[in-house]
Amino acid sequence: MSRFFRQAVAVGAAWLALSAGAGAETSWRIAAPYQGNPLKVAVLTGEGTVSGHVFPASLEFSCHPDAKVPRVVLRVPSMVADWDFHAYDSAVRGTALGRRFLTVLASNRRVIDRPAFTGIDGDNASFMFSWQPNEALLARLSRQNDGVMIMLAGLRRSQGSLETRFVFPSDPAPMREALAPCSNAVSGQKKAASDAQ
Repeated sequence: MSRFFRQAVAVGAAWLALSAGAGAETSWRIAAPYQGNPLKVAVLTGEGTVSGHVFPASLEFSCHPDAKVPRVVLRVPSMVADWDFHAYDSAVRGTALGRRFLTVLASNRRVIDRPAFTGIDGDNASFMFSWQPNEALLARLSRQNDGVMIMLAGLRRSQGSLETRFVFPSDPAPMREALAPCSNAVSGQKKAASDAQ
């Protein structure tokens, strides 16, 4: 398991709080997985739906100072209804998935990205989909009253799709703090935000 995923699993302690306050105004929460380690993770709580079931979800942005590459994790319960996310586990499969199952959409349902992801088990019965966010997604994080929807296609076409939704908070400062080590990587936010209009 890579260093990034060990760190991401450590953030899983935050999973216990995801079901609280679903109707409250959203806000970024900063998690520091390791004492004495500069890694910070900006966590945003959202909601997912699949097969008529509603469940808590989180979107977690981080940038390790050594790597200087931003990462995002979509965290969901490890099993919801008839969906067993272990089927997406990269280590279990041993091979990359043949098609892009994850789609990131703007609030107006415009496609932002179809990233290749790595799937891995997290703490507290959660499952994580991790990828490197593109500039179009990073640029939207500072927009008030904006958000994203992330759709995951079922491995079987008869499963349909799982949807998670996140509303970006009015105060982007905690998110910017977590991504500060990646300032060069996200410097194109202003241009990407203009392009994404």
